[in-house]
Amino acid sequence: IGGEAEIFQGSIENFYDAKKVVDAIVEKFGKIDIVINNAGITLDKTILKMSLEEWLRVIQVNLLKSLNPNQKLELVRLEDTHN
Repeated sequence: IGGEAEIFQGSIENFYDAKKVVDAIVEKFGKIDIVINNAGITLDKTILKMSLEEWLRVIQVNLLKSLNPNQKLELVRLEDTHN
């Protein structure tokens, strides 16, 4: 089978950091075949004990922040299909 793999680390909370990671992967490999996004946080509290700010922080990281790398990945994919 063979192949090559490498770990690229960055924060999906920052759009520019996510873009930097995607750009580094494309520069090294030329394209991206698969992405595993395992970013997420949890607070050791039940929902009844969370403040609104804590709840919004969990939602921001676990749901909304995946937009940062995925948006850049989609732009790379579109460039690939048009070239």
